Order: sequence, then structure tokens, then C-alpha cells
Amino acid sequence: MLNNTLRVRSRTASDAAHLRRGALLLVSSLIAAPSHSTENDIVAGAGAGGQPLVNTYSATGSPLTSFNAFNPFFNGGVSVGIANVNGQTNIVSGAGAGGAPLVNVYNASGTLLNSFNAFDPFFSGGVSVGIANVNGQANIVAGAGAGGAPLVNVYNASGTLLKSFDAFDPFFNGGVSVGIANVNGQATIVAGAGAGGEPLVNVFNASGTLLKSFDAFNPSFNGGVSVGIANVNGQAEIVTGAGAGGEPLVNIYSASGTLLKSFDAFNPTFRGGVSVAIANVNGQAEIVTGAGAGGEPLVNVYSSNGTLLNSFDAFDPFFAGGVGVAIESPTPVPLPGMAVLTALCAIALIFIGRRPRREPLTTH
Repeated sequence: MLNNTLRVRSRTASDAAHLRRGALLLVSSLIAAPSHSTENDIVAGAGAGGQPLVNTYSATGSPLTSFNAFNPFFNGGVSVGIANVNGQTNIVSGAGAGGAPLVNVYNASGTLLNSFNAFDPFFSGGVSVGIANVNGQANIVAGAGAGGAPLVNVYNASGTLLKSFDAFDPFFNGGVSVGIANVNGQATIVAGAGAGGEPLVNVFNASGTLLKSFDAFNPSFNGGVSVGIANVNGQAEIVTGAGAGGEPLVNIYSASGTLLKSFDAFNPTFRGGVSVAIANVNGQAEIVTGAGAGGEPLVNVYSSNGTLLNSFDAFDPFFAGGVGVAIESPTPVPLPGMAVLTALCAIALIFIGRRPRREPLTTH
């Protein structure tokens, strides 16, 4: 007699356990996927005395690209900045003293994207630059070099002026180093006073309103201050490098001006000054330092506690004009929609694994 009854038996505990374990591993891998890209490239600009060379490196110091930021015959030096804007690396360069206050913007391959004068075309004191991704838009900050008012101008990627203000007393003419970061959706700008005055650091919002002011080093030090700023877990952290004439000191501060860490970037006897940059790398501050004029073109990378992570020459070891530095913060990468759907399906499978299954028809 043919028995058309379907016999039903539950999956074994082992079957269900294997299925649930596999699904859970899939979900865990999706959840644990890094929320940031691994990009934290370093860019170096050659100081005065040679070609206006810009070299980019991986975090480990491997060379990536090399190009002249300006006319190859210009030898006034280059300041640099780097940011990832909507998945594309933007490198900004500022011409040093001796020429027009030119700012050039390049992509990661060294292709020129835009060019404009940051200040009056007749100003020849040089330009300090920085760039940040502020809500999907490139914000470029420019600080006037020595010889004029301590002007800070903020531009968008197309070179349209967004804001202009004096970083220090209008009569101070020692120049301004600058940095910019997106801190909780708002542009935060840091300015360091150049040589000739106290080592003052001023912090501003996007409107040019002063948020904080403090001395980066001993008030009697007048060699100038290099600055950088980054958003580290929702809080601004500011790095400062001592200018020429003093110990190669690097100090890290909170947005409120509280000293977090202090260390020498190079041999304590080096007196050429230090350029600095800072980025949020995997939730921790990472600091890049470039040696000033007078020594080899050394770039040192440090953790937030001052531990040396990497060291390399940015240019020919015999070049002694100094190095300007910048570092790219990794860019947040949202979990793709398809991955979310896959995770939901995997969760559903966990529960399907608990349901009974049917066996094939049997005959007797």
C-alpha cells in the first residue's frame, strides 16, 4: 500500500547549531568590517632652495607619486595639505616666499584640478595651506606668510572665498601657519604665529570667531609655530611644532589648550624647526613631523604617546631646504546596502534552522 504521508522530523541539534554558527559568523564579519578606509597617505613639500617638489607616500613610507607643484624654476618652497573628499584624494599646495601667493589643487595622481591666488597677487611672502572635507565639500585654508598682515582666507574647492579674518593682531607680520579639520560637522581652523612674536596658537570656527588662544611653547620662544589639527573621536586635537632656533619640540593639545603630550621630533640638538601634521587613524591620533632647513629631509611618524612608528627621507638625502608635511585621515565608509540585506538574510537563516524539515515520500 502506498503511503503518501510525509514524515516530518526535526533537524538534529548538530544541524541547527552548524547553521546558526555559520550565519552568526557572516553577521559578525559584516559588523566587524572596518568603518574607515585604510588610506592615511603622507604628503611632503620641499622647502626653499630646490624645485617645488611634492612627494606622496604610504603610511609605511613607500613612494606613491611625485610632481612639481609649481613652475620647476620656482625655488621658494611648498606648503602642503591633503584630504579625502567624497572618495577622492585632494592635495593642496601653497607657494613659498618669492612669488605670487598661488594655491594649486591636485588629485592623487598629480593632475591639476584648480589654481588661484590666496591673497593679493602682489603679496610675495608665501602661503601656508590646509584642507579638510567639511560635509562633503573641500574647505581650503590659507595663511599669509611673513611680511604682511596675519591674514587667514578660507576657500571652497573652486577657489571661491568663503571667509577672511586676521589670525592675530593686525600689526603682527611674522606670518601664519594654518590647519583645518571637520569637527562634528563644523570647520575648525587653527593658526600658529610665525617667527618674531610669542608662540601663540589661536583656534577659530568657520565664521572666524576666536574659540581658544594659548602659547604652544615657553612664551619667550620666538621662532614661530607650525600647527595641525584633526578630529579624534569627536574632539579636536592640535599638534604644534617649534620653529627654527629651538629644540625640535612637538606638543599635542586638546581643543581647550590642555597639554596632552610633549616630545622631541628629531635629535634634540637639531635647530632647524619642525613642521607638523596630525590625523585620526583607527581612533588614535597619528603625528607626522618634517625636519626644517639645515638637515636631511627627514619625516618621522609618531603615535599619540610619542612612540616613533616610521622614519624616512622625503627627498634626496642631500637636500637641506626642509620639509613641509601633511597626512590624510582615513575616510568613513558606510556599510553597503547589499551587505545589510545579506546580514538580515543571515539572521533569518538562524531562525529557519530551528524549524522542522520534511523528508521525501516513502513507500511501504
